[in-house]
Amino acid sequence: MKNAVIYARFSSHGQNEMTIEGQVRICREYAESQGYNVLTVYPEKARTGTNDSRPSFLKMIKDAASGKSTAQ
Repeated sequence: MKNAVIYARFSSHGQNEMTIEGQVRICREYAESQGYNVLTVYPEKARTGTNDSRPSFLKMIKDAASGKSTAQ
């Protein structure tokens, strides 16, 4: 089985936490249909997407670089 992670984000303009839950649900459904094992979900709440200075995004990148996101 292939491994994957999910990064879900909402900004503070016109969105809320339900947006993240919906994104994660859809991503999990897709992953399952394609044979992926979701290792970690990285939620990002009320953060702009205009730059990379987002804590969950940076953690995801760090985990990927260290191999954490590929281990079971």
